[in-house]
Amino acid sequence: MQKTAVQILLGLVLGAITGAIGSIVQAGIWTLPWGGLVLAGAIVVAGTWFSYEIGAIVASFAYVLAMFSVTALLFFFSPSNDVLTLAQDYRAHAWILGSVVLSVATMIGLDVIRRRRSAQRVDDDAVATRVGSEQITAEQVAGEYVSVGESATEAGTTDWAGTEPIEPKQGEAKQI
Repeated sequence: MQKTAVQILLGLVLGAITGAIGSIVQAGIWTLPWGGLVLAGAIVVAGTWFSYEIGAIVASFAYVLAMFSVTALLFFFSPSNDVLTLAQDYRAHAWILGSVVLSVATMIGLDVIRRRRSAQRVDDDAVATRVGSEQITAEQVAGEYVSVGESATEAGTTDWAGTEPIEPKQGEAKQI
């Protein structure tokens, strides 16, 4: 229970930091109009990935909630007379909605990848267990083969009808 609370708290703190930094970066002093938005999106993806690694869906959900809350707070109730974002700019609207969409898409992608990897590990473990149980060591089979110097008659083997002894060819061993 304490571990989950810490994961949620870390997700909230990380989301708040990402929301504040992303709001500043997306409308930053870039000469390219989409440069700040792309950089802010990269920060969101990195933060989502980090929060997912901290606590999977629980921490990621807290991250998205805090990021959206801080972003909305800074957009609609900016501190003092400071304008961190351009309220009528298309980039601002893309940041408000795009940050949440990008974070949720990253979270879903990470969850799908993790589930596929864990399913693959289970399949690999099942195959390894089956193969491991079927492998026979050299000591187990040493007594079951006729050596080259020993004839089939001495080993007590005969053909399928049981009438004639089977003679091994020179250089081979026959299985009993």
